[in-house]
Amino acid sequence: MKRTQRNKLASHTAVAVVLGDHATDVAAIPGLPAKVAALQAALGEIHRLAITQIQPTEPSTMESGRLLTEMVDSALGIAGVVTALARERAQPELARSVRVSRGTFRQLPNQQRIWLAQRVHDIAMTVAPDLGAFGVTDETLAESQARIDAAATGIGLPRDTVVSRRVATVDLGVLLREVGSLLSDQIDRLVFLHRKTKPALYAAYRAARVVVDRSGGGVRPPVTTAASAAVTSPVAMASPAPAIPIRSEQQAA
Repeated sequence: MKRTQRNKLASHTAVAVVLGDHATDVAAIPGLPAKVAALQAALGEIHRLAITQIQPTEPSTMESGRLLTEMVDSALGIAGVVTALARERAQPELARSVRVSRGTFRQLPNQQRIWLAQRVHDIAMTVAPDLGAFGVTDETLAESQARIDAAATGIGLPRDTVVSRRVATVDLGVLLREVGSLLSDQIDRLVFLHRKTKPALYAAYRAARVVVDRSGGGVRPPVTTAASAAVTSPVAMASPAPAIPIRSEQQAA
């Protein structure tokens, strides 16, 4: 998330907190509760996307490596049993068909490791009834296949993480713009209309709408307009201001 996005999210979250703290006043303003609910739902989704966006790829890479290691261990164990059976039966071709080592797997790309493990498993299935004497049961072979399937899925984990982060980045931008519009086009206006009857809500809301510039450690003050001067001037309080004196998202950018 970019600095400007973090700043906006911090401000939007502060606004949601203020509206929650003034729930009684919010409930008394027609149409505002539904807008607040929409704001809270959007912020929840933004926070979820933000977590996805910063999700590291290392854990996924480690997980796919673990699944591949378990698959290779299982394949080597089965290959060893099939080799023992082949020697007992004097079947050199069968022994050669499962002649693999850890180094053999290590030299191959991940996808080809899976193919090799599958080949070992398939060959073992052809002599499955005779492997029981060596401790390899149907359950053992089923577990081997499950590890192959898990590894096949697992090698896509790092890429899936990268893709999900990219999607989250795009969705974050869209949602932040939508929240900005919800605030400036709807909630700002509803709160402003009741600035005199709900002064505590209005004051807290206006303060929360100020965007904090975290890079400089300061606060960007609201842009002073004729409308804002009218609201803050004791003389002008008797007449409504011609515009909403709350800073817009365009000015905050």
